[in-house]
Amino acid sequence: MAKHVRTPQQIAGLPDVTIELDGQVHTLSFEQAFALAHRLWRRGRAREATELHEALWRRRPDCRDQSVLLARGLARLQQFDRCRELLHSTFGEHDDTVAALLYDAFVMRALGDRREAIRDLDVVVQEHDNLPAACLILGDLWESVGNRSRAAANWRLAAQRAGERGPVAYSAHCQIAELRRNKQLPSDVASSGDPESSATDASALLGEWGRYAQASPQMHGSLRVLS
Repeated sequence: MAKHVRTPQQIAGLPDVTIELDGQVHTLSFEQAFALAHRLWRRGRAREATELHEALWRRRPDCRDQSVLLARGLARLQQFDRCRELLHSTFGEHDDTVAALLYDAFVMRALGDRREAIRDLDVVVQEHDNLPAACLILGDLWESVGNRSRAAANWRLAAQRAGERGPVAYSAHCQIAELRRNKQLPSDVASSGDPESSATDASALLGEWGRYAQASPQMHGSLRVLS
């Protein structure tokens, strides 16, 4: 079993998250739960990912990155009004353009237009370097159209803009490590940058979750947030 190391989020006092997955109960750090929600999303399990993101958002409603990821999930579940309200309450009048671009991107993706969603998200990433979650989501979109190199590049950018700490950076490194472990990155990409995750496989990065994620890579079982 991977050794569990306290993350900066845990040291800062963020509460752990208890979930039930495949009938087993697991206690995850905030960062591990965030990474799990991200992986669920990448596996096409939008409803469960959104439920977990909402549980995390309730713990950190002041976190813009968490709000953005929850808004994405709400759009995918066709809850467009809630998505719009959350984005506008998060960014307010001063960043209304960002809220509008994110909303358009999320709606386009929910309606199946990945390319238009990529165009909208790319504008946000280029013009707003203080929103690491936008890079994380843009990486997911590139992966969904089969471009894993661009996906990894945007996940790396997300980690850099997050200051290489916190849940966004942690999740970004975990997803890149998973692609590397599964040999899903070109050799030049797999060997470049990312010193932390290049030296550490996904199991070590994810701690407890890495153990059962590798045992059940498709993650077909049910997930329930307990606390």
